[in-house]
Amino acid sequence: MARLEIDGISKHFGASRVLEPLSLCVENGEFLVILGPSGCGKSTLLRIVAGLIEASSGELRLDGQRIDDLAPAERDVAMVFQNYALYPHMSVRDNIGFPLRVAGVSHTETAARVAETARTLGLDALLERKPAALSGGQMQRVALGRALIRRPRLFLFDEPLSNLDAKLRDELRHEIGALHSLTQTTTLYVTHDQVEAMTLGSRIALLEGGRLHQVGRPLEVFSRPATSFVAAFLGSPPMNLLRGEVRSGAFELGGSRITGAPVESGEVVLGLRPHEVEFGSSGAAARVEGVERLGHQTLARLSIGAQHAVVCREDLESLAPGQTVHLCFAPRAAHWFDARDGRRL
Repeated sequence: MARLEIDGISKHFGASRVLEPLSLCVENGEFLVILGPSGCGKSTLLRIVAGLIEASSGELRLDGQRIDDLAPAERDVAMVFQNYALYPHMSVRDNIGFPLRVAGVSHTETAARVAETARTLGLDALLERKPAALSGGQMQRVALGRALIRRPRLFLFDEPLSNLDAKLRDELRHEIGALHSLTQTTTLYVTHDQVEAMTLGSRIALLEGGRLHQVGRPLEVFSRPATSFVAAFLGSPPMNLLRGEVRSGAFELGGSRITGAPVESGEVVLGLRPHEVEFGSSGAAARVEGVERLGHQTLARLSIGAQHAVVCREDLESLAPGQTVHLCFAPRAAHWFDARDGRRL
């Protein structure tokens, strides 16, 4: 196990700044997920840790030792890529054992560790196959095995499940979680998929536009987002963000005045999770624009003046497009954000 310190790391390519200076610590045995949309800088950060890209500023320390000037092979990290990166002319056995052969490990020990790794990943019956004869899920298991066999101090995962269909993603997500429970190896995992982040991560770090918005345990981040970006990114359907004016401590929305705003006046954003909004006899007026029935629940798409919202509930069978409804919610369900910079109020 190892403790990774990311201290003030930034990256720019000429005038283009990809990563603002950020600091993170991945504790011994922790599974930290870096979550964010495409282009937010998460894979760049992972490649900097791996040594594939040089940082523009900052320091990297593994168990207190600086690793900035070390070559990738000297950092004792193992990386699993999105595109598998298997050697097509080698068998599964040789692909998994390749890192040990390069490191000069004896044939006997390599064979034993390949067999152990294959058993762990359910690859015993596939050891003589070439990558072309494997499914996508099997190839990703081989890539996992090639990283696992090294017994590194740090695992790096760069969106390893993105190329798989939904069923295989579910299966391998479970396997990656089980592997971490078994090995307790410190892990830094990059994804744009919030389900992976919420189910795998000990903690989540959310990036957007190269800037770190929030770090915390999954349920903490979901329940108390630090910015409107975090609020909208986590959740399916995402949180409703409704902009409006506060006058004399009341938020004006859809012809209704909503008390409880944390400021006396000014423009703010009200955040409401779709499952925490109800319909009542009074409240903000909204028009039903569409209804999507998903079996156990129904999504209602609403317009509130020029703004839009989604309500997700189990008791909307009688709802139809064109209806006018009134929205209500418990005060504890409201999240308030500054309309200028998105920070939580």
